[in-house]
Amino acid sequence: MNAVMWMQFFNFWAVYLVTQLGRSLLCSWVILAGIWVLRRSCLRKAIFGKGFLWTFLLLVPFVGKMKVFYENPIMVKYFFWWPNLCVMQSWICHLYLAGVLIHVFFMIGKNRKLKKFLSEMEMWEIENQTVFVSDMAVTPFATGLLRPKIVLPRSLLEQCEKEEIRWIILHEKTHIRLGHLWYYFLWEIFYCLLWPNIFLIFFRNDFREDLEHICDRAVILQSGREPRDYGRLLLKTFCLLQSDSMDMTAAFAGERGYEVLKRRIQKIAGFRIYSKVRVRCLCIGCAVFLIGVFAEIKCHSYPKYTNIEEWVLVDPLCQQVLISDRKEMEQAISIDQENVYVKPSAIRELFQKYGLEEQPFYFGFGGYMKLPGMGGGGNSVYVDYEKDEAVLILPYQEKEDLLIKILKVL
Repeated sequence: MNAVMWMQFFNFWAVYLVTQLGRSLLCSWVILAGIWVLRRSCLRKAIFGKGFLWTFLLLVPFVGKMKVFYENPIMVKYFFWWPNLCVMQSWICHLYLAGVLIHVFFMIGKNRKLKKFLSEMEMWEIENQTVFVSDMAVTPFATGLLRPKIVLPRSLLEQCEKEEIRWIILHEKTHIRLGHLWYYFLWEIFYCLLWPNIFLIFFRNDFREDLEHICDRAVILQSGREPRDYGRLLLKTFCLLQSDSMDMTAAFAGERGYEVLKRRIQKIAGFRIYSKVRVRCLCIGCAVFLIGVFAEIKCHSYPKYTNIEEWVLVDPLCQQVLISDRKEMEQAISIDQENVYVKPSAIRELFQKYGLEEQPFYFGFGGYMKLPGMGGGGNSVYVDYEKDEAVLILPYQEKEDLLIKILKVL
């Protein structure tokens, strides 16, 4: 395999991948618009309902291979320009993937800086919980997917009472228990893949705010304390951090802006005891619904690849398709794993039936398709049937190199 073959491989893979990501990008705009409308209308007061809305974004990366984009006349009319553009201007695909890689590198770099930041901190043991202590006026936060860590600023540890520190730690442990760190990570991956969607930047704060409201309610219910005490602690934390750093304008999980803090206090003030059973049922119902939608998407999408069953006869200059009806050709041509068998007499009859001038031709067959118009592999043999033989036996070699095998499973 030479460099040209590898270039063709990466070019095909880029076009194939970006074709799907472009459709996912389109879908993400629609879903974000729906989330924006629902959060500000019928689900305006539904804390858990707003949180579950964001789970619909999990479906977006899987819609790119749906058959509706190729088989629905309306979708073909208005959106088929995108795969055509990707094929004709493949540099756009490489540019898109370069943007993905840049965002991934930034994300990795940010995580490495955070790890270095943590390595320089002291570790304290508070209430059987290891806490990393920062000398900077950072808001308390949790980080890490497999081994979560809780970070608290030294100023809060020195100025807050033990019970207040216990609440702050409980808040971060609740984030961990509810899986919010994984949600943040998935959001970052989602943004890396669909980076041209600038609305993801603006909606990130709404996403984090909804998770904070859920965490607040869970902490209040679990602690058994009055909501007003929790609200006072939130305000106290806000004031302490602001006094230590003029750039810090929020509390607990790094929220920014007085309006966000105001909404959070209002939600805490309106806290009502809720049923854990109902919330669990809502979670299960949402999970079942998402699994069902995902199964439907999978069912109505193209597989990893499809073997091409069509046959075609092409003129010697490979400029015109002569015949593409396999049923008609099967009367004159047959194949096995090594040879193509052609009956000259039957070919002449077939050409007469289609009103074609008798001439040599290329017989094309086999290959695979990733998406309509995207595939390869195939085989072809040159057929010259001037000699009046009963059957022409034409050997061929199946084209199935390593790169084709890789493309099939991608």
